[in-house]
Amino acid sequence: MGKKIVGVDSEFVDDPNGQVITSFILQEYPQICDETRESTVENIVEEMIGSRQVRLAGRPTPESEVAMRKVVRSCVENKCPIPVLVVSGPKKTVVGESVDLAELSALKMLACLDKRVKAFFAPGITVRIRLEDTTGYYLEEGVEGLHETIERYVNDFSVLVRVLGYGDFIEPVRERILMTESQLREAAGEVFPLLLSYLQDSEHLEESEWGKLGSWKRLSDTGWQGMIPREMRQHYHGRYSRLFPGCGEEDILRLIAKYMAGTLARYQLRATGAIDSWPGFFQINFAPPVPGIPKSLVSTRLYYRTVPLCHTKRHMPFWRAKGIMKLNGSVRLSLVSWGEKLDINPFVLTFSDGAESVNVRSDYVLVD
Repeated sequence: MGKKIVGVDSEFVDDPNGQVITSFILQEYPQICDETRESTVENIVEEMIGSRQVRLAGRPTPESEVAMRKVVRSCVENKCPIPVLVVSGPKKTVVGESVDLAELSALKMLACLDKRVKAFFAPGITVRIRLEDTTGYYLEEGVEGLHETIERYVNDFSVLVRVLGYGDFIEPVRERILMTESQLREAAGEVFPLLLSYLQDSEHLEESEWGKLGSWKRLSDTGWQGMIPREMRQHYHGRYSRLFPGCGEEDILRLIAKYMAGTLARYQLRATGAIDSWPGFFQINFAPPVPGIPKSLVSTRLYYRTVPLCHTKRHMPFWRAKGIMKLNGSVRLSLVSWGEKLDINPFVLTFSDGAESVNVRSDYVLVD
């Protein structure tokens, strides 16, 4: 007797509900199918999506899961690791700080993903982490101590990856290798004044009036898409108000325009960190979804927690958070913001592989 298989007919392979139907049949009638390449694909996709312990947002749309299967299927067919792109800020929120337990936990989340995938597919995953040093210098120029802080953080993060033994599948990539600061400034400078003019003109108008503005017409003529809805603006207003206390509305609008111009420039310069030879890729974001982003039906983007849910319900991107331990007879990892008033006990662990070493802040609080 030949190998028993159940497969989706080629005419229906892109049906967004195909996985649900196939999984139901295989669960109800396990005797009709041996392990197949397609079941390997499904298992890998489930591990990539992750459980609620790992995943920050809800499940992807069925259409997005189809796109994810295409990436995984190509990798399985070619026996190559599944590409993952991760984006990281270039420093902690506070100047002078460097890696701590938050980075340690985020890297372990990726290592655990690699282990889970390898249970079904030996090549596992390959991860590129884009460390946004060029963007950091562009956005925060003039901040005292910025250069030293970014250089220390990027170096410490890269060393931490290696001393943890993750260097065989995680590659930290400095953004300056992908684009120079002058390239970023030149490309962003073309759209920045148009973005700023539009944000200024529309800031206090009803959203229904934004499309009538001449500044919107000039911006959209460049190919810019998306009217930057109110909830997105409020999100960035809140972030920049916390990062730069004392900034007025005009200063914050300039920061928003500068950030968005830089984001567009990065894509124009093909400096995302993705490799052209990849057969598609997953993007894992440790930053939560920005409110107001168009909910595309098709995306291979996933949102991961910095620390597993079993340790804390709280989430922040590792580069913006202070990672600490909470001790009360047991140990739990947690994340706090830098302005929180807590009775924190300082502690530092040194990680070394004999060739390199890095200090990791491992502060803790005692709780009842």
